[in-house]
Amino acid sequence: MRKGFLYLFTFAVIILSLASCTATKYVPDGSYLLDEVKIHTDQKNVRPSSLRMYVRQNPNAKWFSLIKTQLYVYNLSGRDSTKWGNKFLRRIGDAPVIYSETEAQRSQDEITKAMRNMGYMAATVKRSTKIKKKKIKLYYEVTAGDPYIVNSLKYDIRDPKIADFLKQDSAKSLLKEGMIFDVNVLDAERQRITDKLLRNGYYKFNKNYVGYTADTVRGTYQEDDSFHMDYYYPYVFGTSITTNEQIDVEKHAEKESYAGVCDEVNLGVTLIFYIQNVADYLAETNRHLSKIHYGAMLAGLSTEGKILCPVVERKKNDVPAIQKNDRHNQLIAQAREGDEDAIESLTLEDMDTYALLSQRVMKEDIFSIVKSTFMPFGIESDQYTVLGEIIDCVTMENKLTHEKLYGMKLLCNNIQFDVCINEKDLLGEPAIGRRFRGNVWMQGNLCLE
Repeated sequence: MRKGFLYLFTFAVIILSLASCTATKYVPDGSYLLDEVKIHTDQKNVRPSSLRMYVRQNPNAKWFSLIKTQLYVYNLSGRDSTKWGNKFLRRIGDAPVIYSETEAQRSQDEITKAMRNMGYMAATVKRSTKIKKKKIKLYYEVTAGDPYIVNSLKYDIRDPKIADFLKQDSAKSLLKEGMIFDVNVLDAERQRITDKLLRNGYYKFNKNYVGYTADTVRGTYQEDDSFHMDYYYPYVFGTSITTNEQIDVEKHAEKESYAGVCDEVNLGVTLIFYIQNVADYLAETNRHLSKIHYGAMLAGLSTEGKILCPVVERKKNDVPAIQKNDRHNQLIAQAREGDEDAIESLTLEDMDTYALLSQRVMKEDIFSIVKSTFMPFGIESDQYTVLGEIIDCVTMENKLTHEKLYGMKLLCNNIQFDVCINEKDLLGEPAIGRRFRGNVWMQGNLCLE
């Protein structure tokens, strides 16, 4: 008994000795030791512990939730870091966590993203601090608001076999009417569908083939519980990967939406499009903050278009043309790296092309000379004038308005993308081999895998 008491007394003396060493010994002047981080939420369903993973800077760990023993061990070391004893103490101890305003802001942003991914779209996070001497306590106050509820579910599955297969398996779906709009659940359902199809013979099926659009309506609730619509947008999904270039993501300043930006060598212009799977992107960003995204499945909505006849070309071997295009793309890549020879070669090629076109345009129709084009249109950055060959064409029906639509896959400047247009807005009859010319609003899904 006396021996156990002696051990306990010795341990207490050691702890008190450690505690006597000031915790801010190695905190530089003008800086603060991050002493404590607390999260408070006004929503019982959202526990502060579930948001801790989004805090990017935490204070030094405590033993038994009482004392920052490893910090005190570190502070027992002398200032001469070359001595063996000081090296040893610093190695087994923890250096003081110096408060970072940047990391605190980053944590605030990540908590906000996490709340919105959980369905609390109007959530706000306020940050405050308390300073005492050279220590700082950090507080995050989360105001969740009312969660967004999934009112109804609609499926758009173009393959009837897959539609029937998933209908038989609908009882196992993770999505239910009345559930909170949770991005994590949506992503889990996408993975469930993908795994199911992979196990049943669809060996090339990819999770990126499963997307979702959350109502497409944005607005605010008024005091009388009425909903005031701020904006909404129509949409169409691409059916294949359009580009494999690196995609940069930029947030629109005026609303909660994002744009994808990439330099597609085949187009010769910076390609900008409205991101459709933004919820997937935000969830992926939360998990992999520095991940670079490559590739996108693009589609364009058109309100006006014409059908043109194809360009009659002489039969020839396409191999030289393919080689010429590959060489052109290689020169562009080299020019981006600052290769002056490549820049000069491209300049000479452009001059030769301009001279040739200047001669032909005097005798021929411009659309018999130019097979395809992709050029910016208007003041909006994601709108383009396109001219491309129709390589696939289907008729569809708008399920809300019951209007007839044309869905076309275009080959334009060696890239493929889908275009959707109302029948009444199209002049001419689309068919494979013919060309489509019109103005389009580009949308797309990022390839996140």
